[in-house]
Amino acid sequence: MMKRLETISKGLAVKLVTASPEQRRKVSIVACDLALQTACIDLPIILETLEQLLRNGKLSQERITELNKLAAEFDEKYFDFQDGNSAISQAEALQ
Repeated sequence: MMKRLETISKGLAVKLVTASPEQRRKVSIVACDLALQTACIDLPIILETLEQLLRNGKLSQERITELNKLAAEFDEKYFDFQDGNSAISQAEALQ
């Protein structure tokens, strides 16, 4: 099965597959940091989580549950926007 990254950069996809778990973790954290900067997200829970990952790479089950709940809320807002059931702007929905 072809993954999304392979459609953009096959070489990078190969490097990620062959990277160690520690290397993949570091790459993931850098990608998350870049995504947050690009999207201008400044929610404390997200910023604190990134800092925690940068410090020791470990998250509590409670934090993971909180993040999953937040992701579900964001998904719901985005899908409401797509369905025309929301007053938020396209930029807010994409963020």
